[in-house]
Amino acid sequence: MVLEQQKVKITTNNTQQQIYELIKYSVINLAFMVCIYIPYNLYVTDLHAFDLDAIPLTLAALFGFFLYSVFIMLYIINFFNKNNQIGKGILYFFVWLFIAIMLLAISYTFVFQGDYGVMSYFLFEKQITISPNQKIIDFIMIPTSLILAIPLAIWFKKYMLYANKILIIALTIGAMIPFVEAMEHIVKRSNTHEITQNTHRVEQNNLALQPNGLLDFSKNNINILVLILDRSDGYVVHELFQQNTQLKDSFQGFIDFTNALSSSGFTLPTLTSIIGGEYYTALNINERHITNDLSSEIAKGYAGIFNAFNKAGYAISGIVDYPTDDIHLYPLLDNPNHILFSTPFLENRYIKKYLPSFTPSRIPVAQLISYGLFRISTFQFRLDVYKGGGWFFARDNSRKGDLKSIAEMNALVEATTAYATKPTFKFIHNGLTHNPYSLNESCVFTQESGSPKDAFYSLPNGHYNSEKCAWEQVAQMLKRLQELGVYDNTEIFITADHGAQSKFLPIKYNLHIPLFYKPLHAKGVMRQDSRIITNYDIPALFCNHIQHGCPNIHTTTLNTLTQQREVRAMQLGGGWTIKSQHSNSFKINAIYTFKGDDIYDKKAWEINAKHDRLNEE
Repeated sequence: MVLEQQKVKITTNNTQQQIYELIKYSVINLAFMVCIYIPYNLYVTDLHAFDLDAIPLTLAALFGFFLYSVFIMLYIINFFNKNNQIGKGILYFFVWLFIAIMLLAISYTFVFQGDYGVMSYFLFEKQITISPNQKIIDFIMIPTSLILAIPLAIWFKKYMLYANKILIIALTIGAMIPFVEAMEHIVKRSNTHEITQNTHRVEQNNLALQPNGLLDFSKNNINILVLILDRSDGYVVHELFQQNTQLKDSFQGFIDFTNALSSSGFTLPTLTSIIGGEYYTALNINERHITNDLSSEIAKGYAGIFNAFNKAGYAISGIVDYPTDDIHLYPLLDNPNHILFSTPFLENRYIKKYLPSFTPSRIPVAQLISYGLFRISTFQFRLDVYKGGGWFFARDNSRKGDLKSIAEMNALVEATTAYATKPTFKFIHNGLTHNPYSLNESCVFTQESGSPKDAFYSLPNGHYNSEKCAWEQVAQMLKRLQELGVYDNTEIFITADHGAQSKFLPIKYNLHIPLFYKPLHAKGVMRQDSRIITNYDIPALFCNHIQHGCPNIHTTTLNTLTQQREVRAMQLGGGWTIKSQHSNSFKINAIYTFKGDDIYDKKAWEINAKHDRLNEE
């Protein structure tokens, strides 16, 4: 009798131990997914967006929060590890609950991920909504997980323990990969960090007031300004100009090319060709079968132009961004002093003047953990985790939008100068017209940036107001150049890498872009030109000013543009990042061929949906 009681007691203790072990591992796995695995993998998708010295601090803070959350949860649960019926009941409830949550977390993290578009600065490209199909998935998955958790918690505890141990090993390996990538990024960037810091120090001390500075123009020499408004849309911009005659009147001497096209609908395959020419379109890079990696090839496109103008005696400057980076670009530049990837001094200037109470966070732990919670959540609960840029653990986070782009555009309006003593060449990539959006109808920095016209034009939520504000700022910049006395001797190109909507072109793809060009000494009201032009035609025009030309570019004039033309464009396959492409070529889902004189003519377009050769391997 005593022996049987001891056996029952041992069995009971083993069962309680298994229950507690299962709860412990479930807690560890859930916390690891939310605090480390998911945030780490998100963070490394765009490490260039963060300060170099903040990267290890962010990763360490996430790991610390993981340990803290596990300790608190297990400490609370430990109070119920009692040898009484209530304690046992509570433990069984916990093990059932955590198994059900684990089933949901794994399902929604790896299977039911949802499509929310590209994320920039912790803002999704698309509005977060729940579709009828997603409601059905929630309706099925929640009760299914709760029901399945019952037998798993009662009869299959041993196997669930094995499964949890395997999962923690898999998650650890999955987190180590982005961790190693982040460490490699730090090592690589540390070699160029000193150049970046020295450049920022010079610009911050002088704020472009010194000769040949970032925003400094020459009164007595040629100035060339190339301004890229990322994702600015050709159709929407022309609607804006029609509705606002005052805006149109600001573009004195400009030519508005109404049939302008890009070579793709993403920044990655297009932007290099806007500075490096047709030679650097994605299709041409693929056809050359390059042996070096894509990042190096892209950097060569930028460096070739900057170096050509530097050698020709121009004061070169630029605000550049993805798809190039400082690791690959800076070693190729003859003069990197005023070629910037980040502009903290301009952001600080803008904050001090317009947002004195604003304190942006360098270590976005709250947003990253919120994102982890978002990914493991059901579709319905995701609506509560993310509300228009306000994350669950960062509801009062005021950095909804891209302050960097706002500050840089504001500096073009207010901080440009005219002290340069030699010709200047400026290439500026600005993201004010790209998400994250943070300007309302009155162009005020805000949490609510949407407009009814977003839906009307099939634009991402917030795009229309940012588009309108960006072009109004450009008009103010042109006025500033006139006041400085440099407008007449400045050649200006304003365009985009790709459009924002896919509603109006017959092929339903965002290839239509704005392209405005003011030749030197051009005067009079802005006129429209319906000839076919592309954004990669720009270098062939501005390289005319260099006696020996630019590498891989055949200089041309406006007279060579024809009414009819054949243009090839491509739809990017894979993802929007370089690492989602082939090592030395782009993935291509489709090739679009335009041949005609009107981009809205359906008959002028041909679509070849066959994958490129490398995709088929």
